[in-house]
Amino acid sequence: MIKTIFVVGLLAFVGIAVLLGLLWMDHNRETMLPTPTGPFAVGRTTYTWRDAAHADPLVPQPGTKRELLAWIWYPAAPRQPSQAVDDYLPAPWRIALGRQSGVLLTQFMTRDFSRVRTHSIRDADVSPQHRSYPVVLIRVGLAKLTTDYTSLAEDLAISSRG
Repeated sequence: MIKTIFVVGLLAFVGIAVLLGLLWMDHNRETMLPTPTGPFAVGRTTYTWRDAAHADPLVPQPGTKRELLAWIWYPAAPRQPSQAVDDYLPAPWRIALGRQSGVLLTQFMTRDFSRVRTHSIRDADVSPQHRSYPVVLIRVGLAKLTTDYTSLAEDLAISSRG
């Protein structure tokens, strides 16, 4: 009986160690998002719009002014060598997410967001091929991050036919 308990305990320990090792390996691997299917390069820019006249009633600190962060993906001119591909999740957001989530979640249970590769060119020029392009609004919710929709936004942005 003792031998059986020892074997089961040893198998459980080895199984947990293997699971954590596999999670850590998955956390540290590079991930390239799917290539967008449209005829353009894709650009991305972000804006933070602040309303200094109104306080936001939904934030923890009373008196905090309203703020809206907009991520914009759009058909872009072809990428030049000097242009950078944008981060999947900006470094300040990765740091804040790590502080909020804890070590176990950020080091083992999720992907390392600094290793996720997008196709969006940071602050690229809008493609001059058309005078205008359709606009698609995506609103995230249910505690999702804007970046959870990166592949969809990149593909929609450059699949536009002006």
